[in-house]
Amino acid sequence: MALPPLHDTIAAIATAPGSGAIGVVRLSGPESFRLAEQIFVSKQRLSALPGGRVIYGRIRDGSELIDEALALTFRAPHSYTAQDVIELQTHGGPAVLRAVLALCLRRGARLAGPGEFTLRAYLSGRIDLVQAEAVLDLVMAQSDQARRNANLGLSKALSRELDRIQMDLTGVYGNLQAVLDYPEEGVPESEFATPLRQALARCERLLATAKAGAMVRRGARLAIVGRPNVGKSSLLNA
Repeated sequence: MALPPLHDTIAAIATAPGSGAIGVVRLSGPESFRLAEQIFVSKQRLSALPGGRVIYGRIRDGSELIDEALALTFRAPHSYTAQDVIELQTHGGPAVLRAVLALCLRRGARLAGPGEFTLRAYLSGRIDLVQAEAVLDLVMAQSDQARRNANLGLSKALSRELDRIQMDLTGVYGNLQAVLDYPEEGVPESEFATPLRQALARCERLLATAKAGAMVRRGARLAIVGRPNVGKSSLLNA
C-alpha cells in the first residue's frame, strides 16, 4: 500500500465521536496557519504567531458565525507531527465540528486518514514504531495498568531494550564478517557466544511479559459458574 502524501496539509476531528463540552479540529502541514487564518477571525493574525500560543476568536463561514473558538499554535518541529500544527478548540457538538472540518477542507486541506497524524510523527523521526503503537494503546486504555504500560512504551524503555538487542546482534554480524574476510586472524568464540547469550536473555525477558501485557491491553473473558443462589450475580455486580 502506497503511503499518503507527507507534505500537504491534512485536517481531521481529533476528539471522540459524539457530543461533548469541547471538540478539537487539528490541522498539520505547511499550510496549516494560512488555512486556519482564513476561517478563524481574531485580533491577532495566526500566521504571525509563534508556537505555544492560545488565542481566542470566532470561526466564520463568510458572514455566518460557526462558533467561538480557541486556536492553539505549534510550529515545526515542536509539534506532535514535527510539522506546523493548528488545533481549533470549539464546543463539542457534532454539527459544529463537521462544519469547521468542512471549512478546512474547502480551503485546501486534505481529510486525514486513520492514524495519519501519528504516521507523520513516526516518519518525521519524532517517535519510533514502539511509541507509535503505544499511542494507540494509551488511547484505547481501559484500566490504570493498561495506561501505565502504554506510558512505558512512550517513555522509550522498550525501545532502549530493543536497541540493546540490536547492538548485540550487530556486533555478532560484524565479527562474522571479519572471520569471512580475514579467516587467518581468528575471532575468539566468546565474541560470538557472549553477545548472543545476552540477546537471547533479553528476548526471553521481553517474551515473558508479553502474555500479561496482551491481557492487560485486550482484557480477559471470564465465566462465573456455580450452583444457584451462591452469589454469582453479587460477584458480577460488585
